[in-house]
Amino acid sequence: MAGPPSEPQIRARRREAAVERMADHVLAHGLGGSSLRALARSAGTSDRMLLYYFASKDEILAETLARVAARLTARLEAILPAGDPLPPGQLLDRLAAATSAPALRAHMQVWLELAAAAAR
Repeated sequence: MAGPPSEPQIRARRREAAVERMADHVLAHGLGGSSLRALARSAGTSDRMLLYYFASKDEILAETLARVAARLTARLEAILPAGDPLPPGQLLDRLAAATSAPALRAHMQVWLELAAAAAR
């Protein structure tokens, strides 16, 4: 029988839950609406506690955007299964339909926001 979770296990679980909620927040509000305080609120904690779980705001954003990217990858893999090669025209048609669908709209808005910020 396992004992109670250790402090590192508790911290890892809380960090994981925070990343999930912050990814939801970024998809709902974009990066512009994702200040440290807003991210902390979405994670159900304070900005100070968020910085206890993560070394910096850069790490928070990196982990959060990695989660957003993982979700997008999973959705695209469901639309375009591996091992199902398509002719280029069909592939472009399927990608165009997928990326403009409501299910991926928030993901596309975040990535366009990132691209615009990078271009600046």
